[in-house]
Amino acid sequence: MLREMTNAEYHSRPELSQSTAKELVNATPQHVRYELDNPPAVRPTYFDVGGMTHMAVLQPGQLDDEYDYIPDEFDGYGPRTKVYKEALRSLQAERPEVTFLKKSDYDLCLDLAGAFLANPVVAGYLAEEGALVEQSGFFSYQGCPCRIRPDLLLPEQGIVMDLKTTSGSASRRGFTSSVRKFGYDFQNCFYREGLRVLGYPVKKFVFACVEKTKPHAVATYTIAGSDVNAQLGRMRDACNLWSYCTETGFWPGYPEHLISIDLKPKASNRRISMADVTRQHGVSKYRMNRLAAAYDLEGRWVGNKKTFDEGDVLNALRLHEAGKPKPKKRKKKNAKAVTTVTTVTPGATTEAGKGDDETEGVDSV
Repeated sequence: MLREMTNAEYHSRPELSQSTAKELVNATPQHVRYELDNPPAVRPTYFDVGGMTHMAVLQPGQLDDEYDYIPDEFDGYGPRTKVYKEALRSLQAERPEVTFLKKSDYDLCLDLAGAFLANPVVAGYLAEEGALVEQSGFFSYQGCPCRIRPDLLLPEQGIVMDLKTTSGSASRRGFTSSVRKFGYDFQNCFYREGLRVLGYPVKKFVFACVEKTKPHAVATYTIAGSDVNAQLGRMRDACNLWSYCTETGFWPGYPEHLISIDLKPKASNRRISMADVTRQHGVSKYRMNRLAAAYDLEGRWVGNKKTFDEGDVLNALRLHEAGKPKPKKRKKKNAKAVTTVTTVTPGATTEAGKGDDETEGVDSV
């Protein structure tokens, strides 16, 4: 079950978070241990801007209790004076629970929140009854204690919404770049798996993104199921690494042996051939052809091999084994896409990820 607690309480917990898990597989446990033991003396401004924007959108009633701006002057004295510096220290000591931002950053957060609230997709989800906002969940995955804190969860609809601010572009191309740079596909996977374990199966995971520069344009996206599925192995690796490191106290760095680098390009879009399906899943070519026809799987020839999207194959196998009916026919995917980000429009729906254990078959809107 999800439970209420402050943001500070949540971040003080020892369980593995998705951001730490991502760092474990992107860097090394040695890097993670160093960052945990040496937090920055001053928190970067973008953390505070993101935090206040989230609160202004999701929990506006608590905003004044947790955020405020630094005055331009105290009794006519400016920031360079001794009087001002002492007055600011006194103010911060009197209100230790409050995060103080520059007036320009404070105003920016309010503008970003206003842009989010003016977006029909965001406003529509916020208006739904039964929404769970900024609640924390704790679960075990591969024997590893983990934690998540979704921005907004609609449990009845199986929808998660996550707010993002960007200094770049919120366009389809810009956000696709952000997905790759910041690992939002990994976050999507980590949260889906955590919520599934907790009894909240996710059918649709929505990212709402706002540009920090004017006019503060907003766009909403989902990520293709095959791209989310591809992160399952990395999530398991991260959980296994965390368990090993916390149990042994050993946080290894890079391998201590000679490594050979292979520069051949990777295959695109995680295609799987008929032979691979037979070898990995024990499915005959005859049965695979029947499944492809029954579930409208798009076959594509790569050289002399007929291939399918691996996420679509896994979903078809699980639906077939569960005895579920044939899904509605979907539009064919762009053959050149590697990471597919789909725009969410008002009233759009998905048919993917139905059921507690069908997270691996998530489709895009």
